[in-house]
Amino acid sequence: MDKKSVKTAFRRVLDECPSNGFGGYAKSYAITGLLLETEEELNSQILYVLENLKYWRGDAAREVKAALKKEL
Repeated sequence: MDKKSVKTAFRRVLDECPSNGFGGYAKSYAITGLLLETEEELNSQILYVLENLKYWRGDAAREVKAALKKEL
């Protein structure tokens, strides 16, 4: 797992994902994910973030989701 890529994706969630709907939850999980260090913790957080990004659409959304899925 490339921790730097995961944290970059989490930062993009914070910067680019709208806060309405499930986006607010995704952002909360992304904030927590930035504080985690072990692969096990990050894997769990990736799943939580992805679950809450299911309604986010567009190019940025596709890129972020693909980057997170790649790291699972």
